[in-house]
Amino acid sequence: MGVRTVRYCDITGTASDDVTHHELQIDQMRVEIDLVEAEYQRLLQALQPFIDAGHVDASIPTPTATAGTPTTGDGQPRDLLADLTAIMAGRKRVELKEAVASLQQLDPATYGTWAPRVLAKALPAAAKPYRSDGGRWIPMKRILAARGTPTTRHPKRAQRQSQRAGVAKPESRTGLF
Repeated sequence: MGVRTVRYCDITGTASDDVTHHELQIDQMRVEIDLVEAEYQRLLQALQPFIDAGHVDASIPTPTATAGTPTTGDGQPRDLLADLTAIMAGRKRVELKEAVASLQQLDPATYGTWAPRVLAKALPAAAKPYRSDGGRWIPMKRILAARGTPTTRHPKRAQRQSQRAGVAKPESRTGLF
C-alpha cells in the first residue's frame, strides 16, 4: 500500500500534480501559497508592473532557467540527479529549498538563479518532492530510483523479493549452513 500526496491550488481549489509552492515577501508580510502553473503566471502578470518599477534583490526564474536539463556556463549539460546525489550524501531526504541552496553553492553559474519551484519542475516524475513536516522534501530513494541505481540496503530482502517475482532462485547450499 502506498501513500499519495494530493496538492490543491489555493485559488481554484483543484487538485493537481502541477501545484507548486510559492513564497512572497512584502514589508513584514510573508505569504506562502500553492498554485497551479496558470494561476502562478496570472500572479506574475499582476505583479510585473511593480517588479519592473522596483528593485528586485533575488533573480526571477526565466523560461530558459526553468526548462529541461541544467547546463554549465559553456553550454555543457549537467547531471542534476548526480548533483543532488552528491549534496545529499549520507542523508535520507533533504528539504527542497535546502537542496536549491546547496546546488547554488555547488555550481553558482548553473544553479544560481534557481528557486525551489524551478528545481521541482526540473526533476523527473520519479524524483518529485513530497510534503511532510511543514516542508517539501526530496528523498534520496527517489533520486536513486530516477537514476536507475538500486536502492535496497538489504540483500537478503532483495533476494526474497526477486524470488517472489519469479526470478530464478540461486543454487541452494548443502549442509547445515
